[in-house]
Amino acid sequence: MTRDGRSLDHTTLETIRVMAVERVREGETPSAIIASYGFSRTII
Repeated sequence: MTRDGRSLDHTTLETIRVMAVERVREGETPSAIIASYGFSRTII
């Protein structure tokens, strides 16, 4: 199930994006990160 990121405030979405970028830099694939958060690709 995909979560709807539109219900989250801007600060929360920004924090999630920063954490996702850090995980990519550590070597995780973007698709794995997206799946772990449960959001659609466009939110991340």
